[in-house]
Amino acid sequence: MTASAVPGRPFAAPGRRSAMAAAGLFCLAVAEVAVAVSGAVAARMSWAEALDLFVVTNSVIGLSFPVCGVLLAWHRPRNPIGWLLLAAGIGYATTAALAPLIEVGVRDGWPTPLLRALTTVARWSWPWSIGLCLPVVLQLFPDGRPVFRRLLWATVLTAPLFALEMGTEPGPLVGDSPAT
Repeated sequence: MTASAVPGRPFAAPGRRSAMAAAGLFCLAVAEVAVAVSGAVAARMSWAEALDLFVVTNSVIGLSFPVCGVLLAWHRPRNPIGWLLLAAGIGYATTAALAPLIEVGVRDGWPTPLLRALTTVARWSWPWSIGLCLPVVLQLFPDGRPVFRRLLWATVLTAPLFALEMGTEPGPLVGDSPAT
């Protein structure tokens, strides 16, 4: 009998694949935060600039959600809350990693198409965290099952509107970077 077939334990013990996936996503978030920190140093950002560009806050959020997410996804792989927290953290960490890279790219004259691509990814990554992942986590807490299915579907259907609004906001992400 497998752990998932044990009555009273709806969320199974981790399988090898799910544990490796959780660890891999956690490592991705940590690597992105490391890129954010080293990129901020390479861009010669002051503390105030890193705060203004949300590098600090997005890095902290980009690490804290995956810490919780990897623990939940590792031990309760069938509970979607852990996976959603990992995804939310990766969204924030991606934005944190790209903002200093865009700053370096503008300073060093990287090609405009590359800067536009980086800006587009940075703009579109965090809205999914706050517009989809976190509201769904709150609706599934604590047992991974929705309390109100209609509210869950409303969130899933309206989240792309928030991402669209934030992702298509006019203007540069940092300094003199090209707009998306």
